[in-house]
Amino acid sequence: MATLGGGLGWVLILAGQGGWLGSLPLDFHSPETFGFLALLSLPHLVLARALLLFGLGDYIQAGERGGRSWRSGMWLVLLALVHPLSAAVAAAVLASHVGWVALVTVFRRTIGLIRPVALAALQVGLPMMPLLLYYAWSFSSDPYLKGWTVQNRILSPHPLHYLIAYGMVAVPAVVGGLSLHRQRSPFKWLVVSWALTLPLLAYAPTPLQRRLPEGLFVALAVLAAVGLHDFTRLTPQRRWSAGLAVLILSLPTTLVLWLGSLQLAAEPRPPAFVPAPVARAFEWLDANLEPDGVVAAGFGLSNALPAWADVVVVAGHGPESVGLDTTGPALNALLSGELALGDREAFITGQGIDALILEPSQANLPAWADEVPSGTTRLYEANGYVILGVER
Repeated sequence: MATLGGGLGWVLILAGQGGWLGSLPLDFHSPETFGFLALLSLPHLVLARALLLFGLGDYIQAGERGGRSWRSGMWLVLLALVHPLSAAVAAAVLASHVGWVALVTVFRRTIGLIRPVALAALQVGLPMMPLLLYYAWSFSSDPYLKGWTVQNRILSPHPLHYLIAYGMVAVPAVVGGLSLHRQRSPFKWLVVSWALTLPLLAYAPTPLQRRLPEGLFVALAVLAAVGLHDFTRLTPQRRWSAGLAVLILSLPTTLVLWLGSLQLAAEPRPPAFVPAPVARAFEWLDANLEPDGVVAAGFGLSNALPAWADVVVVAGHGPESVGLDTTGPALNALLSGELALGDREAFITGQGIDALILEPSQANLPAWADEVPSGTTRLYEANGYVILGVER
């Protein structure tokens, strides 16, 4: 279920409420909330989640044996190198575990359990702390990273969307959490404390809110499995039936996403596929433009171009094109011919542009057909696409 399962977002889609409360259901657009979207399309998140689970799994197993694991710390160091945000999530999970154990053991008056848990979490978390501190310093001092942070806003939707996402496993997960707390080992409580961090992570005061519940569905699926197993009023056969029913209800979203991918593969179209005329223009640029040359093109072309050619684009990605709120409109005005000749030349010089790609709708505009800026020549023309070179 943690790998292929989803929530009940498919019910909203069937009900015609795909934009309910201003957002798509989380199962359809948030690879952090569930597992399948990451497996389908984002290999770096799959690697990060594997390292996160390896690290936390070794931490639990070593604690269960009464020892500590250097290997757990190394998994998290690798995680910090691969995906810093997931490493920050790991630190938050470890901190929440220590805090939860402290709260429970004070309530139960078994305070002696706090020390081994705190020492184990410290040993596991310390190796990655220099990297996390370095990242924190970089994002607060580097101008590019600061600009990226301002634009990279991935906010969580209305809380009811998380209820739709996780509500199906909530009851068995609560039962599973209570079952784990009846066991003496406080290390198994990590799964419970992780699940309880959902409101804190999903609505933390950061523009990356929706990223923070990374891997949390794994914890919820584990708790739900334990809970279904421990429903004392159910016979073994009914436990299997209940578990199978939950699993089946979690699969329609996965099926929709998978079938949609197959349909897109069967009927190639942008943005998943690049049309052949565009691909030929990209290949020409790769063969003829100097490495790291700067290219001005429409946002859609610019988004795909760096995957085809060793070039830099003026604006082609939401968060990563720093200053997009000003550069984007100016670039559109340039390509659509709305800038005066002098302004066009100033923009081209200011951005250090080496080449421009004009799409068929732009290449025939009077601004480009009749008033090509001085120092600019037509280098390529095919299927309506024109590449202009800028002489230095």
